[in-house]
Amino acid sequence: MILQLISTQLEDRSCWCELANGTVIGEASSAEDTEGVVRRGIYSGAGERLGKTSDRLCALGLSARSMPELRELHLENFAAERCLDRAGDYFATVLLLFGSTAPLTSSSIPFALAACKIAEADVPVELLYLRSENLRADGATTVLRIARDAAQALKDSYKRLASRFAMSSLRANSSVEFIGYADLIDATPFVKRWRKDYRAAVKAYKTLVLTKKKDSREAMSKDFRDVADYLAARSAFESHEIYRSSVGPHFSGVETKWDDLLQVAEWYERLFLAFPENDSQAQPFREFFFGARTERMKAIRSSMATVSEQRSQLDRALKYIDTVSRAFPDNYPVDSAAPLTDFLAVLKQMNDSVGKDVLLLNTLGFNDDVLVENIPSLVNAAADCARATTQIQNDSALPDLLREDFKGIHTDIAPIKTTVEFANSIADRSMPERAVEWLLCNDYANRLVQLHAWLSAAEEILSNLARLTQELALISNSSSWTDNGGEFSGGLEAMAIRARNSPEALSHWIQFLRIREESRDAGLQRLTDLAEQRVIEPRHLGAAFTFVFYNTLSRSLFSAYPKLAQIT
Repeated sequence: MILQLISTQLEDRSCWCELANGTVIGEASSAEDTEGVVRRGIYSGAGERLGKTSDRLCALGLSARSMPELRELHLENFAAERCLDRAGDYFATVLLLFGSTAPLTSSSIPFALAACKIAEADVPVELLYLRSENLRADGATTVLRIARDAAQALKDSYKRLASRFAMSSLRANSSVEFIGYADLIDATPFVKRWRKDYRAAVKAYKTLVLTKKKDSREAMSKDFRDVADYLAARSAFESHEIYRSSVGPHFSGVETKWDDLLQVAEWYERLFLAFPENDSQAQPFREFFFGARTERMKAIRSSMATVSEQRSQLDRALKYIDTVSRAFPDNYPVDSAAPLTDFLAVLKQMNDSVGKDVLLLNTLGFNDDVLVENIPSLVNAAADCARATTQIQNDSALPDLLREDFKGIHTDIAPIKTTVEFANSIADRSMPERAVEWLLCNDYANRLVQLHAWLSAAEEILSNLARLTQELALISNSSSWTDNGGEFSGGLEAMAIRARNSPEALSHWIQFLRIREESRDAGLQRLTDLAEQRVIEPRHLGAAFTFVFYNTLSRSLFSAYPKLAQIT
């Protein structure tokens, strides 16, 4: 019982130290490492600090992070802090290029980068003279596309008509006159074609048409109407109020530079997408592109290479802001329009806190696979280890009992545990008390060797006995020697003694075996088996054979002649 109690105490202490030591300092298992775990984890008061550290890190959503992940996150956040700390200088350099002023926020940085990108490759520099408020209006691009298509249709009609008619000398109000001529030609009968008004219409047609051939009345009427329709459509187009208001001072009828205007209007649309009207952070950049002179735009485009580093750093700052905000969504409720200094202040405060926690964990040397959420259980394990260590060191009976095997908290418990298990196994066998005392005496080692030799000799004897019984069963043709189930009892010994003391019975046994073989050859094995099993007495074998013989004969007759069974 004493040995078992000692083994349990040492084993419990070993489990606690193994948990604390193996988890905190990895593979190290020396006495100094174990002492270090207890000393650093408990005696220095780090247990309470570790509990608070775990609570702080879990509150930041880092409970599932391992030690390497925690260190990597701290380094990344520290790099973010340094980058954001210098973002103000980068932002000011970019603003100086545009000559604008804007607050440094997490939403104004994307606008500054967008302005650089547009100024570098998306400014129609040669068309900036076409900028106007009319082209900024909603739906301006739709109106311009419709007007461009209508103008192109009028140009195509003019080209077609100009191949047959003198179009350059016509006036817009000629369309009414030409309609009148067409109506007069259609309505005048043959007998009245000598009238003055009809002859005036024909003369007007001959002036209009480029060819000198004579056309029919239907052809002249149709041509007058085609030209009149073109003149009316062009007049309507040039007086179209929506087209004029959309283009403004650059409207020149069908000769307006529609493609150039449409390109400028589409550029305005891209500007509004990049710098929304409802965002005050975007206003300085939007107004710059609306009013900057062409020479200024060209100068900025050529200067973009000088701010490439600033743009790259600002882009990094945005990525850091996004990464940190996603990693700690509950700790960064900072509005995107708030100054970047507010975000930076929160980040610095968190970095200071996490940095101290990481330093403490690094000092204690936690293993890489330890998660933050497991720290409280490790603290408890270290405390249990310390209590077990104190209990064992203060136990004065252990050194006297274990003597030179006692090494304090570093005692090798494997031999002790083996001894306890051996003692329990002996006690569980219900061995005689003298046998237990003989085995568990002070000279147990020599007696165990002696017991092992005895058991080995007994094993060899039993093996030889089993071999001999198999040979006897084979020689005697009897299973009685092997029907003991592998156990050699007194009955087997008695049978062997009888066989040795009765050599004269050997001839009778041989005769019995011969007769049994003959009976089996004659088909009487069932009868001999019944006799050997003592179901039928040997003296009744003759009567049993007679019964079997006549019974078999009767069954054969009845089977061959079924009608005999009807005779009574």
